[in-house]
Amino acid sequence: MSAPAAPALPPAVQAKCDPYLLSALLSQFAHYDDHADGGSAPLLSVGFTVVLPSAGLTAASVQATLADWVAAHPGARITDAHLNPLAHGARTAYVTADVSPTVLLLLGAAPFVTELQLCANPLPRRPLAARPTTPASPPAAPLRTANKKILATIDHGCAFAHQMLQNAGGTRVWALWDQDPRPDFDPAQGSTPIGYGYGRQVGRDVLNACVAPNPPVPGWNEDRCYAQARYGAVQSRLTHGMWVTGLLGSAMTSPSLTESGHAKPCHDAEDADLIFVQLPRAIPLAPGLGSIDRAVLDGLRYIADCAPDDAEIALVIDYGTDMGPHDGTSWFERALDALTAELLASRNVQLNAFYAAGNAHDARRHAVIWGEAAKVQSAAKLPWWLPMDNAAPVAMELWFHEAAPACELRLQAPGASAPLTIHLANDWLGTPPGMQPGQCVVVSKRMRGRPGQAWQRQVLIDVGPTQRPDNASGTPAAPAGVWTLTLTPTGSTLLQPVHAYTCWGGQNPGVPQRAQATRFVTPPEDMPQAGAVRVTGSGSVLGSGCGDSNQVWMVGGYERWGQRLRARYASGGGVRGGKRAAPLGVPPHQGVDWLAATEQSSALPGLLLLGTRSASRSRGRGTSFAAPQAARQWLAGTLTTDPPPTHTRPGPASVQWPRDEYGEPRIAPSPD
Repeated sequence: MSAPAAPALPPAVQAKCDPYLLSALLSQFAHYDDHADGGSAPLLSVGFTVVLPSAGLTAASVQATLADWVAAHPGARITDAHLNPLAHGARTAYVTADVSPTVLLLLGAAPFVTELQLCANPLPRRPLAARPTTPASPPAAPLRTANKKILATIDHGCAFAHQMLQNAGGTRVWALWDQDPRPDFDPAQGSTPIGYGYGRQVGRDVLNACVAPNPPVPGWNEDRCYAQARYGAVQSRLTHGMWVTGLLGSAMTSPSLTESGHAKPCHDAEDADLIFVQLPRAIPLAPGLGSIDRAVLDGLRYIADCAPDDAEIALVIDYGTDMGPHDGTSWFERALDALTAELLASRNVQLNAFYAAGNAHDARRHAVIWGEAAKVQSAAKLPWWLPMDNAAPVAMELWFHEAAPACELRLQAPGASAPLTIHLANDWLGTPPGMQPGQCVVVSKRMRGRPGQAWQRQVLIDVGPTQRPDNASGTPAAPAGVWTLTLTPTGSTLLQPVHAYTCWGGQNPGVPQRAQATRFVTPPEDMPQAGAVRVTGSGSVLGSGCGDSNQVWMVGGYERWGQRLRARYASGGGVRGGKRAAPLGVPPHQGVDWLAATEQSSALPGLLLLGTRSASRSRGRGTSFAAPQAARQWLAGTLTTDPPPTHTRPGPASVQWPRDEYGEPRIAPSPD
């Protein structure tokens, strides 16, 4: 990208940029996608915050300025729908955009822009082949339904022709919006939603015409239906989105969730419309913090725009991030809190977001440093393992409660001749000795804190792929193996606990794998951890849902058999701050809001879920399949819970490591 490198930016602009944006600018987007529309010209996805001053600027003048910038720079695009709150008296708006390098600098210098966040997709080695381009669809308003009950999700792959999603009116899917810059569906049959300016939406009438052509076609089946619709996201026989949508809207309850083990009719919220937001294809391939934030925030507002006034929306969000401050202060969490409050106040729309708690509890992706009270704090060493031949970039974040902690950071990369040593009392941006920015960038930056806590500090260690490039001119691979991070206190005042998070890795159903999991190195499970570092599942709740809104829920999983233990992977425990923290919250929330059954039996792991064809089922595991159970029952008014079990922890420890419990109520299975 031809944007200036981060050190060349004016200090006032640097102060507005989040650490990921600073890292990407320093590396000149070595492993972030700076072609948001899939074209050849540089175009960067960002999120930014507009704050109107008490005097001088008006909502109309800000909107006019942004419109002029977009008009003067071909390809640039701002999601105007996010500016609507300003026209109704709000002073703050959280906006997404695709911008050229020049517009990025204009936003950074604008007095009404207070922060900029990178929302670009991580760019793995050997990304998917470019999707074919199609003509743009004509603009049209988001497809508003008259139904005041809505079940929605933001995911990948919706089999709208599945028999379990049909009723007397055809498919229950009211609207499907494909957010990809090169979207599926026939351009002539779909439209580009006004206020968003990208992707393609199709409504129930178009979907029904694909499900049941008129006049009838002999031999018509679901394969031909999706080919006619030009919807390639369901070519695979299973997708994460269909697993979730099946639990959210299927006419039958999964056999894994009935007492008899047989499917049975499910009448919960059967009168609700379904709305599906199809994620850009790059996100299931290699999810990133910023790219998820942008897609989900746009999807949330689109779903709300499809709802009538006074509607109730139960929305399932399974794509989030394990990264972030885990205290509600991230850009996305503040935007989500503002959106739910705005919709309730302006249109009496109850947008309730049901988040999967995440599957990181036993993944060793969260650590707490100096978490136990001590009179003296010694140096803390945290080993971080990066797999060989990983095609995707990875990252680790450290979060300090202090804005200027008296602490020294030492980072030793595998095989490096010298470590990087920096003092964390001040902001810092650079690379470890002997490395290029495309291999590793370290950012230390003061960040917004909780109300009453002015500032805190984030340290980002942003590491490129450990897989070698395909040609000699490519960015060299980052070192694989164990990176050792050492924190040494340098002051007389004890530091508050420091939290470390590392990113997700794995494979999403129906797409190739590009991201492998990293982890913090710990002793074997039968040996206690010693020293100042504890690698733990406590506090590993997904970092996208820790805000203050009472309309954001967190759902984990439990095992249906025996003592109904919390599933080993289900993230839980108190987080750094906000309403889910303990003891700061009132009331304290030690864990998630509910647990739903996600494990059928010890012999049949996971749940039996719908495939993308009516005759197919497959098994899926994870808290992603807890959230839709809670959302559907909440909308139907049938959600009932059982108290958490009072059993002792299982053992013996030499065979089975004791499992944490956080007092989370279990959603009761529906009776036969």
